[in-house]
Amino acid sequence: MAVYSMTGYGYARRESPDAIVEVEVRTVNHRYFAWHFQAPAEWAFLEFPLQKRTLEVIRRGDVKVSVRARYQNPAWLELQLPEPVLQALLERLQTLLQPWQARWPTHLNVDGLLRLPGLSGLTLRVEQVQSALTPVVQEAFESALQEACQFRRQEGARIAEVLDRELSIVVQVLDALEAVWPAYQDQVRETWRQRVEQWFQTWPIVPEPDRLWSEVALSLQKADVWEEIDRLRFHVRAFREALLEWPCGRRLDFIVQEMHREATTLAAKWQGPLHLDRLLQLKTAIDHLREQVQNVE
Repeated sequence: MAVYSMTGYGYARRESPDAIVEVEVRTVNHRYFAWHFQAPAEWAFLEFPLQKRTLEVIRRGDVKVSVRARYQNPAWLELQLPEPVLQALLERLQTLLQPWQARWPTHLNVDGLLRLPGLSGLTLRVEQVQSALTPVVQEAFESALQEACQFRRQEGARIAEVLDRELSIVVQVLDALEAVWPAYQDQVRETWRQRVEQWFQTWPIVPEPDRLWSEVALSLQKADVWEEIDRLRFHVRAFREALLEWPCGRRLDFIVQEMHREATTLAAKWQGPLHLDRLLQLKTAIDHLREQVQNVE
């Protein structure tokens, strides 16, 4: 069966003397395909290629990808020190302090000046980092993606077992309803015969026989649930066929909605206490199918 869950998680970590790269891939339920990418600015250019790769193996679900990197190579960092600004600042401070030097000798602390916001800082040599680590980030992403897909496959196999069990319950209920079909028809006819007799005994006015039996026939037709049983069997076959496809979640969602509608109609039309427990079992099984299908890709 080609059943994949929409819930998955994958993680990969790559270490070297130059850097530590971590990639996480998380997937959860979603009606369609949704993409969220979080990474440092120097890796923003990888978003589209990684999304394209993801779409090759994941068609439905909310996918969140997170890329984190810590750089340990000093050659990738460049000190930004605006020397003209620093020189002008020192000269200005010396001029301001000149009148006080005789009474309160003061020495300028260059370290303190460098701590002023915006005066100095380290910048990343982006081209060098990208050239050295792009293959590493891509390989880590692929590893995390495959791990997430494996998680989805395993969870999908568990869901497939539940779906197969609930489908078997639906078939068993339909078999039981078909087995009691002759007795059910006799019960409905007997119920209406008693109603007609009671009506004749209660009301002195005798209606036209043709009109009366026409109404009875119409009521018996409304109580006929054979069509709903037949449609439910068709939907069960369609459900099993859809399980062999990938992706199948949206088709399964449509089929189970139709099954729910037919089961509701069948329960509403069913007359008498015969096998009411089976009808409850049928609706419960279909509700379980609906619940599980919500997580199928």
